[in-house]
Amino acid sequence: MQHRDRFVFSSELGQRLRQLREWAGLTQQELAVKMGIECRGAHHVVGRLERARLDHPTIGMVAGYLRACRAGFDDIADIFKRYTDRPTVPECRDSAQARKAVEVHLPEVRQVALNYDIKTTQARRSEGRAPGVPRSGRHGFAESPPKKPGAGGCTASSSTP
Repeated sequence: MQHRDRFVFSSELGQRLRQLREWAGLTQQELAVKMGIECRGAHHVVGRLERARLDHPTIGMVAGYLRACRAGFDDIADIFKRYTDRPTVPECRDSAQARKAVEVHLPEVRQVALNYDIKTTQARRSEGRAPGVPRSGRHGFAESPPKKPGAGGCTASSSTP
């Protein structure tokens, strides 16, 4: 199945165009004439555009509309910016796959974690230690040697001006 993500001519964009036409003091019919649409019922094309009911209007049609209103793309740029700021199709697909993997495997991972907690809690109790308290020594924190200054990591003196 091929994933399609196309720009949808939103009602917000249609409303903005209508607002621009009204600010220009034009009727739908007058705007259609200024756009060069002089067929019978041309105002219906403008109305459908403003109501976002026109299937796949071209960028040329939007440009002609803006030109007829003496407006520019900067007057609608914020609407397009929100669309172009969205993740790309592969990013959306990868994100959806990751969410699905988490949903599918989360109960299994929870069970593994619970079994581990039970096992380690039982082992600690059998050794006479409280559950959740790390051992001292090789894997614990109590006997870890202190880091030598300048041995890896960032120090205050290593910052650049």
